[in-house]
Amino acid sequence: MTAPKLAAYFTEKQDDGRYYKSPFGAPNAVSVTSVLKGSNKDALVQWAADMTALFFAERPDFALTREKADAFQGARFAHNNVRDERGEVGNEVHRWVEADLDGGWGYPDVWDSDVQECIDQYKLFLAAHEVKPLMTETTVWSEKNNNAGTLDFIAVIDGIVSLVDTKTSRNLWLEHEMQLAALENADYICREVPEDTKGSVEFVVTDKDTKKKVSTFWVKEEMPKIERRGFLHLRPTYTDPITGQKMPAFWDLVWVEDEDVPVLYEMFLGYNQVHAQKGVLSGLRKEREPSKINW
Repeated sequence: MTAPKLAAYFTEKQDDGRYYKSPFGAPNAVSVTSVLKGSNKDALVQWAADMTALFFAERPDFALTREKADAFQGARFAHNNVRDERGEVGNEVHRWVEADLDGGWGYPDVWDSDVQECIDQYKLFLAAHEVKPLMTETTVWSEKNNNAGTLDFIAVIDGIVSLVDTKTSRNLWLEHEMQLAALENADYICREVPEDTKGSVEFVVTDKDTKKKVSTFWVKEEMPKIERRGFLHLRPTYTDPITGQKMPAFWDLVWVEDEDVPVLYEMFLGYNQVHAQKGVLSGLRKEREPSKINW
């Protein structure tokens, strides 16, 4: 997806998460996705183990032809390669959908058959529903919770104002629903506008491509009343590498029930509190001595 202009990473390791800088003078805010890094990851751990097992299943001579240390180093991050490859597919699909909803300009090149299949499924979604985009890749801010996030898009779908997160992952998880609940409950929208917009605030950001400082201009806007929220699930054809079973490409709209949103939001706030207190504890320990605990 498009990198949010107000976002920055905590460290050079992007896996450490990111935060947002406010054009309006609010303190830096941790990203919603970084907060949810603390959520239960049992399924992700199992996936990583599965990818490591698959690595050896497809390369039966890998360990036999190497010293133990070399085989270990060669295989221990194999799952990251799969994650990064699939993540780039997801990013390109997001960029294409964003370009289309923004009016059909600036389409990225389609370089992968999985990306093309997801785009084809997105077009089938458009053919089945009336979709009027209201905003795409927009940063929303919660001063009360000191976090911020970037939503994929809000659109009027079949006459209903809908907050939608585009997903290309094989499965949808509880943390995805918590993320939507957090975005829906933000205080306001940070909207980038032309320089001469009345009431706009200038904010200098670093261009992520050129690394140069550039002036941008922003206004606060109220969050629209969200009538429903959910996921546009786009999947390419998938063949199970072990069984050979093939799952055809598909698209689906998966809605989160209204009554679930308050519960999901409370769950998110719990993780948000844990994240904040970890920061407090880390600061205390750094003042005394470097901590031996890995966060």
